Amino acid sequence: MIPAPTKAILFDVYGTLLDGPRHPDRRNRMASVIKRFELPEFPYPDTTFDQAIATAHQQSPERWPEIDIREIWQSIFPTLTDAGDFAFELEESIHPVEPTPWANRLLEASVETGAALGIVSNAQAYTRRLLATHFPEYWPQFRPDLCAFSYEHGFAKPDLRLFRHAVRPLIESGIAPAEILMVGDSDENDRKPAAELGLGYLTVPPPNDDEGIACG
Repeated sequence: MIPAPTKAILFDVYGTLLDGPRHPDRRNRMASVIKRFELPEFPYPDTTFDQAIATAHQQSPERWPEIDIREIWQSIFPTLTDAGDFAFELEESIHPVEPTPWANRLLEASVETGAALGIVSNAQAYTRRLLATHFPEYWPQFRPDLCAFSYEHGFAKPDLRLFRHAVRPLIESGIAPAEILMVGDSDENDRKPAAELGLGYLTVPPPNDDEGIACG
């Protein structure tokens, strides 16, 4: 499953390790969480949220801008005392995720190689919490210095800087790019940037694929 020689493995998260359906009644679910947190209610929280993100993206100088969702909600609700918990509860309400069918066996195989583990993902602060919840056995084995989450940097994949952030400590320790494996599900966001940096690449199958992990 994991090609040799591999000394480090970087994972995408959504679609690769975690995935799930987005509920269609987004507005009502958001309103329910807002009420539960005793925040001011208003008719169209989804529209307000989307407009705030669009404005932040327009104001960003980045080609692939990213926001910190906690800051967006804090701007909408200035009295919000725990934007992190609020954002997590909202995400769980409108987009609950579970491990993909191949996630655990992929992580098990990765750990067995002894490779260093990291993350390169378009993600938010609650993503760490989700990974710790769904993969309690494996998440502690990920190296913090090899984890690059888009919300922390203000730009998103396929920006090569996000990949370089996770790759740099490995290169500095003497690991060659070809010995670093990127695991993802997106040709544009994962495979192409990995190839540009000389990394190996492993693509995960779609949920209805029973043939296992394929090298790409």
